[in-house]
Amino acid sequence: MPGKEPALTRWAIQVLTSEYLVDGILDSQDGANAAFLHAEAGSAPFAALELTQAALQPAGALAIAPGPAAKFSLPYSSAVVAVIPRDAAGSAYALKHNSGSRHPIPANVYAGPYLLRGTILSPDKELSILAGYLSFAMQSVVIDSLEPGAR
Repeated sequence: MPGKEPALTRWAIQVLTSEYLVDGILDSQDGANAAFLHAEAGSAPFAALELTQAALQPAGALAIAPGPAAKFSLPYSSAVVAVIPRDAAGSAYALKHNSGSRHPIPANVYAGPYLLRGTILSPDKELSILAGYLSFAMQSVVIDSLEPGAR
């Protein structure tokens, strides 16, 4: 008798890299591929973020036309600036899986050519705990590009 198929979840997200903004759909089966929506301590437990129905546009002064991609794959790296849930289900998942980060700390974060202004959700009252993290959660964020010619 065949086993039960894992539940498929689809979230609309945006991925901001140091050079591109990508809108797409993150498909997840029982939480696989969803680690990009978690604050992560230690080493990367995932290889790549894959989006379907992706639309890619340059975030800076790159001279390429925006366009669609059938599939977009991005290995975990320092090029990832932000992963932004764009629907209620993705936002709810991110809030649930970052619930251990209960200490809101107003902060300005410089990441590549961007300034992220908002509130870091920290698992401790001191931001120094995040030194061992690969990523962290923020809320009420305003993202500004510091690069000349940015869109």
